[in-house]
Amino acid sequence: MEWIAARYQRAACPFRPLTEDEQARVEHVAAGCAARVRTALGLARRTTAAPYPRPRCSGQFLVTGGDGELPTDWCEADGCHWARPARNDAA
Repeated sequence: MEWIAARYQRAACPFRPLTEDEQARVEHVAAGCAARVRTALGLARRTTAAPYPRPRCSGQFLVTGGDGELPTDWCEADGCHWARPARNDAA
């Protein structure tokens, strides 16, 4: 696998250098792989629609979280957003 890294880094090796398009493709694929790993490990922040509307305006609740930070909610209809309170696991 080191030869792939050497080729990407344009180090002296017995292969032709990657074209700019090939380098861009490598970067795109690597970014996608990193995103999938973060998601699989539960480290990626993601947004999910709640299964119920906001009572005040019937807008769609969106919940964002999953990256170790406190989840946040917001309403698509009026843009209102708020953070959920931290859980007190000691209680």
